[in-house]
Amino acid sequence: MANKIQLRDYQIRGIEQLNNAIRRGNKRICWVFATGAGKSTITASYVKMCVNARKNVLFFVHSKELVAQFAQRLYRQFGINSGIIMAGVKPNRQLPVQVASVQTLVRRQLPQADIIFIDEAHRSKAKTYQKVIDNYLNAIIVGLTATPFRTDGQGLGDIFETIVHPVKIRELIQKGFLVPTKVYTSAQGVDMSGVKTIRGEYDNQEMMVRFSDNKVTSGVIQNYLKHAKDKKAIVFNVNVQHSIEMNALFNKQGITSAHIDGTTEKKTRDKIIRDFTIGKYKVLHNVKILTEGIDVPDTECVILNHATNSLGLYVQEVGRGLRPAKGKDNCIVLDHGDNTIRHGFVEDYDGVPFTLEGIDKVLKNKKEEALKTKVCNSCLTVNPSNQRHCKECNEPFPIKERTVEFTDGMEFIAIERDALIIDRLLNMPYEKIKGGVPASQLRLVAVLRGYQSKWWFHTAIDYRYVRVDKNHPNAFDQVLLLLKMEEIKAGTHELYKQIKLMKMAKAA
Repeated sequence: MANKIQLRDYQIRGIEQLNNAIRRGNKRICWVFATGAGKSTITASYVKMCVNARKNVLFFVHSKELVAQFAQRLYRQFGINSGIIMAGVKPNRQLPVQVASVQTLVRRQLPQADIIFIDEAHRSKAKTYQKVIDNYLNAIIVGLTATPFRTDGQGLGDIFETIVHPVKIRELIQKGFLVPTKVYTSAQGVDMSGVKTIRGEYDNQEMMVRFSDNKVTSGVIQNYLKHAKDKKAIVFNVNVQHSIEMNALFNKQGITSAHIDGTTEKKTRDKIIRDFTIGKYKVLHNVKILTEGIDVPDTECVILNHATNSLGLYVQEVGRGLRPAKGKDNCIVLDHGDNTIRHGFVEDYDGVPFTLEGIDKVLKNKKEEALKTKVCNSCLTVNPSNQRHCKECNEPFPIKERTVEFTDGMEFIAIERDALIIDRLLNMPYEKIKGGVPASQLRLVAVLRGYQSKWWFHTAIDYRYVRVDKNHPNAFDQVLLLLKMEEIKAGTHELYKQIKLMKMAKAA
């Protein structure tokens, strides 16, 4: 018996935006939903619509567990029986919906499909995925992901034509569908300077040496006992050996803990995850296994016991703790690899509109890193860069100032955070500005570079910073109000006013 499903407003919006993209002639669409946004439910709902329209649907994933999960969701929520294309399962190709494991799909006769859904589409550059995609030239292909880029930073523009991104993490948090993070670094922080990188990522062996130091390993346990004692936690370690050793150390300290990795037998892994879910274990150690396909909402803590240059991997890992649960106000992130300092808060990772061009593999510019966060020296809480006082202990941050020189020779004294923003906006190539800066800095770009107000007006609408009809008689005032609100929220409104007044005074 199918359950009656009431879609949330942003899920309905996502369906409308997907349909609009298809009507515009797009046949390969990347559909982006943050972890916890109900990606499986909205996809199952769309599959139901396709079935009602007498369309054939193929949904394929990278693991057997996800095949079973989605097939069950289709039946339990929408009463849809689906054929299963997976080793060890008898196929039923007469059904209009087929749910498949990509590893089996590439070795079997491909089913007829009018619309194809690719789960975890950031994996779609793999050869197995490409083999399937290349055989469906006339079908509509929809890629589902929370991170529309590979873990190495490569974009997906050679596979998809457009991105549909109906809801951002901040909105999900404001509406109570996700919880915010509370991030702590460690007094025993790991210095990653000098560690070589291979294809953009830290060398595993060198990183293992740094994270195996006794002070570091004991610091991980101390941090857990200090900030998250008795809370359910998932730990992401450097490698299998590291994970096994950390699991032993946690258990030695009387903290019930378990470990799984890619070699753990399925039955054993399922039992360990089930025992973790019911509370037999407080802590679950792994290496990149639990980034997808696990749903334990009462996980209150994520421990990043490694460093990564991959924004996608970082977001996936922290995302394991963002689902809401009874009595859960936030997700505590114990970041021993300075990943939050490197990439910024997870809440902000989708603040700038996504593109299919990918992201930089490594944030080499320390000015950009400084824009994102700062650490309180007293309690080691990671704070947004615009905090004047630590949000945890209320300790004031020292205010640094310096002089910034504009291209026209004008000089402006600004606090360090504002000076870094100005430097970045003045030096950013023009082709990267539109869609590449947050809404809170659009008018600041204009005043710094001498653009007229019609520039930020058209940019805000054309690049979907705001949802305003350009032809509405009050469109300009609407955009102005929305951008001001973003500036006030981000703390850039006063900076904009100061620079504008200074330039007006010079012009006079």
